[in-house]
Order: sequence, then C-alpha cells, then structure tokens
Amino acid sequence: MLKNTFVFIFLFPFSTLLAQNGWFWQNPLPQGNTLLDIKMIDANTITAAGGTGTFMKSSNSGDDWEIKHKINDIDFSFDALFFLDASTGWAPAGIDVYKTTDGGSTWNAYPTGSFNSFEDIL
Repeated sequence: MLKNTFVFIFLFPFSTLLAQNGWFWQNPLPQGNTLLDIKMIDANTITAAGGTGTFMKSSNSGDDWEIKHKINDIDFSFDALFFLDASTGWAPAGIDVYKTTDGGSTWNAYPTGSFNSFEDIL
C-alpha cells in the first residue's frame, strides 16, 4: 500500500507537466461549427460563415483556410455573407450587421435598430 501511494505521489506531478495547454480542434477539421453560407468571390477567394461568429476564408481555391471564431466575441451565427470584392463584405448576426473592409481580418458592428434577427443580406 505504501509503495502504491509513493508511486502515485511521485508520478502525479510529472503527468501534469506533460499535459497539453489549451484546446484545439481535432475532428472535424478544419473546424466544427455549422456553416450557414459560402460565397465564391473570384477564382481563388472563397468565404464561409456560420455558427458562433465563425468566419472562414481561403485565398487559394479552398486548399488552405484562415479561420476565426467568435468574431468580436459574439455568440450569434453569421447567417449570410455578401461581398462586393475580396476586401469588402457584410454579414448579419442577430440584430446587428457586421462589415469588413480588409477581407475578414476585422469586423465592425452596425446596429440595425431592429428587434428582429436578420437571416439574409443582398
């Protein structure tokens, strides 16, 4: 009994040192939130948006994806996307509309003054 206690006390601190820091997606890849809209802007640029403020962008026809979750710390879904070009786009989330002018790197919220959620944008 004493030997088992010694092994537990001796090995337990080492197991916490080897533990992984933080959480990361394992499966499904590249991310697991529901996607609600996908837009192909040009031959190389594809954007996708969905649950929990998820925004994804590919600049090489979908081979690699840049993924952002909880844009501006929102918990709403981006229900739709509309892009004029590879830089300027809008996405409704709840009662706000979000706009980007840098291809989705940053988003600014624009309150609509409505009490109803928006599900599409044209």
